[in-house]
Amino acid sequence: MADVDRILIVGGGIGGLSLATALHCQGYTPELVERSATWPAVGAGINLPANGVRVLRTLGLGEAVDRNAAVLRRWGFFDQQGELLCETDLEELWRDVGPCLAVTRVRLQEALLTGAAAVRHRLGVSLTTLTQDDKRVRVSFSDGRSGDYDLVVGADGIYSTVRELAVTSSSPSYAGPAVTQLCWADGLAEHHTDTPSRDSRNDGSLGRGMLLRGGPDGRGLYLWFWSCRREALRGPPCGTPRTLPTPLCRIRGAGSGVSRCPAV
Repeated sequence: MADVDRILIVGGGIGGLSLATALHCQGYTPELVERSATWPAVGAGINLPANGVRVLRTLGLGEAVDRNAAVLRRWGFFDQQGELLCETDLEELWRDVGPCLAVTRVRLQEALLTGAAAVRHRLGVSLTTLTQDDKRVRVSFSDGRSGDYDLVVGADGIYSTVRELAVTSSSPSYAGPAVTQLCWADGLAEHHTDTPSRDSRNDGSLGRGMLLRGGPDGRGLYLWFWSCRREALRGPPCGTPRTLPTPLCRIRGAGSGVSRCPAV
């Protein structure tokens, strides 16, 4: 990295903003572009394992995250009758690495934006061309600008423009029966207690081949998501709620929506 002066980060999500903050902390002056007109915060909530929390604290973002997060102390897995199958003590598992946390993606994004505030950025801008030789990477942008960089980082998600331009034009495709478990994006609902606890047990309710997980985020909200074995689906893995198992269709009507496509 000693000879790298100009760095372009493509994508302003969790990965892109974290990298921008880390590079800035090390004295580099990266530039960031994000295709969306506003900073993206896709999804309702996220569980941060202890190693991820340690990275955020190293970047100086620990206090900003802690203010809006709840500590996850245990994972619990239950059968369809609610009987405990097994439990993992997260504090014992991670020990001195740090706590595991639950936080809404909006609050996490706000913390990351604080860390990357000094990084030069442009919203509503995407890559249109990318050409690499032995000395540089030349890129063109959708706003008509162009530039030469020593390093271009693709942090622009599963449908990455950087990957398409630099590696392959093939789009990601569903892996088919080889995938044994699918996971739907989380939802967000009110946590109905007068004094929501900032300590959480990540509970699960398992139907036949299905798992529901959740935990309070420390702000009176309850985060939940679910996964199931592929054979529990009644049709293609992508599409309308009709493709979901019956218990999940019922849950969908009681809380936040289901993602259009499951995340493999």
